[in-house]
Amino acid sequence: LPNYPLCSKFDQERKAC
Repeated sequence: LPNYPLCSKFDQERKAC
């Protein structure tokens, strides 16, 4: 499993996951 929680699409765009 990835070590980041579910990210919003906004977070994904800013690569803040």
